[in-house]
Amino acid sequence: NAVDERLTGWTTWDAAGRPVEEIFRIVDGASGSAVPSPVAKMLREGGAVELGNHIVLIAGDGSEHQVADSCSAIRDARGQVIGAVLVFRDVSEEYRQRMALRASEERHRILFEKNRAIQLLVDAATGAVIDANPAACDFYGYTRERLRQMTIGEINALDAHAQQHVVEMIRAEKRHHFVVRH
Repeated sequence: NAVDERLTGWTTWDAAGRPVEEIFRIVDGASGSAVPSPVAKMLREGGAVELGNHIVLIAGDGSEHQVADSCSAIRDARGQVIGAVLVFRDVSEEYRQRMALRASEERHRILFEKNRAIQLLVDAATGAVIDANPAACDFYGYTRERLRQMTIGEINALDAHAQQHVVEMIRAEKRHHFVVRH
């Protein structure tokens, strides 16, 4: 089909009669090493075969696409394997988005961990401390594990009414941070 032709770089006409390994060239995205053909694996082991993560399809023109794929046997009435169905799809955009999210999370984690300002992540609904950076641990004199067991009400000097007001402001998205006396 047209999507297969775009991903492999081979037209149906040009691919006809060629070994599947020539048309469907895949490598491990992390190491760059060749990955055995899912068709060959299916013929060896029988049953359906799915490849792992980080599989890259190298098209005839050299372009690369992250793919997810599977291969199943085509059997005749006697149960004999007479062919294979190779199904694959381009997951390059999903992969890029996952990598961008991981990079963003890592940047934010570093900013949180290395920041000298006291930072607590607090569940707005319950007031539970979800996480605390090292500066907060040093300031409050508690371990991170202990702070994660506490609520914001246990470590600040606001009265219950003022705490409730802050939580309501956060829930209404009028404020994303607040400063309290300690």
